[in-house]
Formats: sequence, C-alpha cells, structure tokens
Amino acid sequence: MDFNITLLFPAFFALLANMTFQVVTHRWGFLGYVQSIVLGFAFGLLVLAGIETFLFSTQGFTADRVALFVGDGSLYVCAGYLFFQLANIGESSIRFRIIREYRAAGREMSFEELTARYNDTGIISGRIARLERNGKLRKTDDRYVIVDSSLLRMHAILRFLKKFLLGKSSEFE
Repeated sequence: MDFNITLLFPAFFALLANMTFQVVTHRWGFLGYVQSIVLGFAFGLLVLAGIETFLFSTQGFTADRVALFVGDGSLYVCAGYLFFQLANIGESSIRFRIIREYRAAGREMSFEELTARYNDTGIISGRIARLERNGKLRKTDDRYVIVDSSLLRMHAILRFLKKFLLGKSSEFE
C-alpha cells in the first residue's frame, strides 16, 4: 500500500469535528468546559466511526482497510489527547496566570502585590467553588463530599494511560 495524504483524512475530520463541537458548545454556553471536551471527543469518535463505516462499505473488508481503521483510531485518540492537553495548558499554566494578573492590573506590580493576588488559598477556593457550581462537590458540616465521581473516573483513566504510555503515573515517580 502506497502512502497517500488522503489516508489521514478520516482522523483529521474526526478531530476537526471534535474541536468544533467543543468550541461551539462551550463558547455558546451549552456545556461546561470539561463536559464540552469530553463530549467533543465522543462526537469525534462518532464521526470517525461513520467515516470508517462508509469506507468499509465502499472498499470492502480487506487487511489494508482494517490496518487503516486501527491506524485512524489510534491517530484520533492521540490527537484528541493532545488537543485536551493543549486546551488545558492555558487554564492551568502558572505562567499564563501570572501574565493575566499583570494584564488585569494594567501596571507593574511588586512581588508582594503579585503573590497577594495569586496565592494558593485563592486558587484552591476558586477551584472548589467551580467544583461545587458544577455539582461535583458539596459542603456538608464544614467538609467537602464528592457528589459526582466522574472526575475520579477520568483521573483513573488518565493515570492508567500515563502509566501505560509513559511508564509512570506522575512526574514525581
């Protein structure tokens, strides 16, 4: 089988569908950030399945087609994971957060001013508030209780993938 750039089209169109779904549903307020990424990935998988079904129906069930199916699926999963990481880097990067604080202040700030704005308590409070607002946590008797375990499942899957692909589950191992 000769290489042809068109062989990358199924995975490319699936990833394009994923990103479009995520951006549209999140920017227009239909879904929260995490839900839009997860459902965008699932939507891209559906698009890929539709394309692959069409290709199997027109090209037949051959060894080459099966190999392309496995390759397209693998490529889409890797590209979807890369998109997920790129989307999150802007949310979680300390460097970006510091730059946003400077831009919001509109002036130079001392180290003390910056650390007063960007402190661990504020970050944790903001994240807990977001988890409560999204129905993941609930405060009961001054303690937080996990209401929705979907984030725990997602963490377990990502930890498994890191262990499987990278040989370690965190950068501290």
